[in-house]
Amino acid sequence: MEIKETIIVEGKNDAARLKGMMDVNIITTEGTHLSKEKILLIKETQQKCGVIIFTDPDYPGYMIRERINNSVPGCKNAFITSDKARYRGKVGVEHATKEEITKALANLITYQINEPRLNYEQLRSLGLIGNKESNKLRLQISKHLNLGYCNGKTLLKRLNMLDITYEKLAMILQGDIDE
Repeated sequence: MEIKETIIVEGKNDAARLKGMMDVNIITTEGTHLSKEKILLIKETQQKCGVIIFTDPDYPGYMIRERINNSVPGCKNAFITSDKARYRGKVGVEHATKEEITKALANLITYQINEPRLNYEQLRSLGLIGNKESNKLRLQISKHLNLGYCNGKTLLKRLNMLDITYEKLAMILQGDIDE
């Protein structure tokens, strides 16, 4: 697999795992605190060759991803679910199989800031929030759109950034769409 963009990961173990699989440029965040200099480096890299954010599927990874996406427009995002990146109770990109990493990097998502098409009431009407089956339905949507794990608030934000309509969301839940 050839990757032209620079991949943003959290730490040296993630970087070593990816470098062991492919020839790729990597920037490590070295934790959740992103300095102004690190954000500037990511912005410059995005302008030169593009970046892919590939953080761990946990809360710190989510926070890093959000900070970069909010500071550097147009970043591509690769997601892996925590069940595919777990080893002996630890979660991280470095624990994922080569197949899962390749799959995540083949299904990139670029967020755009759009006028919101969806709201909480629409998610509630589809059962995505507010009932005991909501988590299961959110997982179905997340897997179909390759969004990683999402609670209701995160799902709404990601769906709006992808410009997903209510109708398309309903079709996905009904299994009437194959994208």
